Amino acid sequence: MHPEVESMDYEQHKASFEYDSYAEVGFWKRYLEAAGAYQVMECYIDYESLQRKWALEHKVSLSSQWLKDILDAQIESFAPDVIYEDDATHLDPAWRSMVRSRFPSVRRFVAWDGYIKSDISRFDGCELVLTCVEGIRQRYLSRGVRCEILPFGFESGLLERHPDMNRYQTTFVGNIISEIHTYRL
Repeated sequence: MHPEVESMDYEQHKASFEYDSYAEVGFWKRYLEAAGAYQVMECYIDYESLQRKWALEHKVSLSSQWLKDILDAQIESFAPDVIYEDDATHLDPAWRSMVRSRFPSVRRFVAWDGYIKSDISRFDGCELVLTCVEGIRQRYLSRGVRCEILPFGFESGLLERHPDMNRYQTTFVGNIISEIHTYRL
């Protein structure tokens, strides 16, 4: 984390975060909007200091459920047709149901699932699940859930943005969670 972000407004802070290229931040918006048919708002729901800045700047009252308070206000503000979730931790079928009833603009939910042992019922209410693993795709399809492969990729522009990356001959990009990735260890 860069200490200077604390003094930045929401847009500056978000731009700094996206420039650092954590995960795929900023790239959905860049490429979908470049296609010419989409407007995208990316919300990094579990980045608390960034989300709280958005709430402060938009005068959103927060309860102990601040994460969902802010996300609900962002949905109300942007009025999306589609919500894409890549966070299976905080969002669930009950939340999707509430969103559908409160925000009529939302017509579809798309989710990401890259964990072979996921509880598929967690994605109830999603019209499409994306994954990078054929075995996961087959699990969804066998239960009648539309699921498509979205292979991993690499944003080549990062090499220009972060020239120091070129000095490594071997790198690992991904997760190592002992309960999940036993073979990676």
